[in-house]
Amino acid sequence: GSPAYSQGRSLQPFFYSYTDDIPKNLRDLWQVGIESAASYFGRYGPLELWMQGASDEGLITHKEKFCERRKIIGLPYRTNESCISDAQRKFGEYQQKSKNSQLSAGVNGDSYRGYQLIISAYPGWFDENNYQGARGFIAPFHEYFHVVQNAHVSNLLNHSERDALMGPIWFVEGTASAMADYAVSTMQSNESLQLVNDRSYDFFDHKALHLSLARKQWQELDNPKLGLTYEEMRPTFYSNAWAADLLLSRTRYDILETSFYPGLMKKGWEKSFVDTFDMSSDDFYVLYANFMAKNPEEQMSILPGWDGLTSMQKDTYIIQASQE
Repeated sequence: GSPAYSQGRSLQPFFYSYTDDIPKNLRDLWQVGIESAASYFGRYGPLELWMQGASDEGLITHKEKFCERRKIIGLPYRTNESCISDAQRKFGEYQQKSKNSQLSAGVNGDSYRGYQLIISAYPGWFDENNYQGARGFIAPFHEYFHVVQNAHVSNLLNHSERDALMGPIWFVEGTASAMADYAVSTMQSNESLQLVNDRSYDFFDHKALHLSLARKQWQELDNPKLGLTYEEMRPTFYSNAWAADLLLSRTRYDILETSFYPGLMKKGWEKSFVDTFDMSSDDFYVLYANFMAKNPEEQMSILPGWDGLTSMQKDTYIIQASQE
């Protein structure tokens, strides 16, 4: 039940399961993404990754296979029926998303059972005809960062205690997004991560697009603020990662794994925040509101590597960030 309870067993291989309708090349890319994220952020387990395609047979197979595993790994279900109905809820949702060609993956609780669980729909991110295909690895890196976050919170706590330690939703989601963007970009530029369909991920292009959307959302609200809950998050969704980037730009991008999360159980979220970032979360909200009033050039300039761009490259990204 200790923080990062999983570290002792972290050398175990991760468990992957796919329904038959997921092509091998897409399975391989998903697995490369997860394993690369683990090599970058540190390996936490036991971790199970289930990929649920659209087929009905695949849903039946996965429910049975999941419940067989539960008899030997993690906190068992009271009855096989209760396991099957939980698995129907978990996997059925992603089967439906695969049927609708919705791109989706998520960490689906279960850390209290003694393992981490990522379920994903058909990974269309990696399809050759996906115009955003170069960003394909962002999804596995983002979800894996949620595993890192969860691994530092004891699995013996109840839901509300866990939520309090995880902190506001903008922080949970924003740091996962910012760290995924940064890690994929860093690993591809030093060639420790392959490209998707021969296309490299354009970090600044992605950030400029999200900045233009964040600015638009922020300007449309009478009283814009970062979302503390999922309901509050939607109106300022695109600010999450930018808020995390603003925080990390004031210190270092590895500070979450090296300092913030290791101290979290002992200190609690707010004190960890103050110790790591040298200000209270309330002070940061003021800082972020001021940041959102700046022009796109000043905003883009906080990003790592910005100073290394040519003025022509900078202009291209600034124009993109300025689009209304």
